[in-house]
Amino acid sequence: MNKGNNLSNEEIDAYNKMGYKYFKIEGRTLPSDIILMQYLYYWVKPEWWGIIMHEAITEEGIIINSPNTF
Repeated sequence: MNKGNNLSNEEIDAYNKMGYKYFKIEGRTLPSDIILMQYLYYWVKPEWWGIIMHEAITEEGIIINSPNTF
């Protein structure tokens, strides 16, 4: 997620060693597809990304018909 406000796993480990334990994932101001990509990046192994994205696109209400999509 090559954006300035995203942390790599190594950066998260460094912050954990400094005592930071909780991190906020941005959500309320972004479209649901961007939020899903952030969740995938941090919580899902890369080999599962395509499967989850396919399910999210084909399942009604997750991305395409979501009220959070602008």
